[in-house]
Amino acid sequence: ITVHIAGEVQYPGLYHLPLGISTYDAIKAAGGSTDLANLDSVNLSSKLMGNKKITLRKRKRSRSS
Repeated sequence: ITVHIAGEVQYPGLYHLPLGISTYDAIKAAGGSTDLANLDSVNLSSKLMGNKKITLRKRKRSRSS
């Protein structure tokens, strides 16, 4: 399958990956997440069964008092 991996990953872009690969493994294929990534913004255990776009969003900044 072709997966578009965008956002807070080391190497965003199009990747040709095996059918049924996990979102976690797809992010690893893109060099892994950046230090700013919010890993809760995606389901890391979901299996990719078709062409897909994964966007790893930035963590929201916490407000200080």
